[in-house]
Amino acid sequence: MAGNKKGGLGKGLSVLFSENTQDIIENQLLNPDANSENEDRIIYIDINKITPNRKQPRKAFDEESLKELSDSIKIHGVIQPIIVKSISNGYEIIAGERRWRASRLAGLKEMPCIIRAFSDKDNLLVALIENLQRENLNPMDESSAYYYMQENFGLTQEEISHNVGKSRPYIANAVRLQKLSEPVKKLLMENRLSAGHGRALLSMEDPKKQLETARKIIDNQLSVRQTEALIKELTSHKSKTSPQGRNPAFDTIESDIRENIGAKVKIKEKNNKGTIQLSFYSKEELERLIEILLSFKGDV
Repeated sequence: MAGNKKGGLGKGLSVLFSENTQDIIENQLLNPDANSENEDRIIYIDINKITPNRKQPRKAFDEESLKELSDSIKIHGVIQPIIVKSISNGYEIIAGERRWRASRLAGLKEMPCIIRAFSDKDNLLVALIENLQRENLNPMDESSAYYYMQENFGLTQEEISHNVGKSRPYIANAVRLQKLSEPVKKLLMENRLSAGHGRALLSMEDPKKQLETARKIIDNQLSVRQTEALIKELTSHKSKTSPQGRNPAFDTIESDIRENIGAKVKIKEKNNKGTIQLSFYSKEELERLIEILLSFKGDV
């Protein structure tokens, strides 16, 4: 995992974390002297000289949504410029690929653009943030974006939470979807399963059982709560074979803790003694759990 935090992410990038693209553009236009390199001028560029971000976090674009945006562009034009960077044979999109795709669909010959000089690293991070803040990614694209930011840019889940305006448990739960089997991940990418379904399936460690259950969810159009009940039923034989049995209230408690701290929890109890076990799968996750536990110190 990269050791650098936000301090090493490049000139002007911190602004993109705290404001949306429209706010940035308005601020730059009202304050043209803010950028000494004078890069923030809006210019019109041949649409065929613009190419998508090679590492765009969004893997799929909804065709119906693009058509609606395209129809709007035909009437009103492109209201908000896209942000691009210069490359050897033209320009590469930093933020605004959806608008670019819709503009091509609308038959535009050129697009309003703001040229910015970002490194490849900053380029990717801006694309991640812009997509996460402005568009509805499928659950796995969103999970992969958070995971990439965590593993490759060294951002903590707390920093990611601040940057994209989501709670830390939300980020933690999204990242946990990376532990699903590949066939189940594909179902989430296709929006055939929700993030809630995916989190419920994480309690099934056997990849084959995960997929079998996922297919039952789809075939029977089960809600998340129905899915949780199904999984509990499928795994209930474990408690039946336990010589000491298990307090069923622990299932609910484990689920509540898991949702709040974003980690797998196991409560083991015998004769009023036992352990609460928290699982982690990376150094960053361990550090986050330690931070959460230490935060309770002031409440004691």
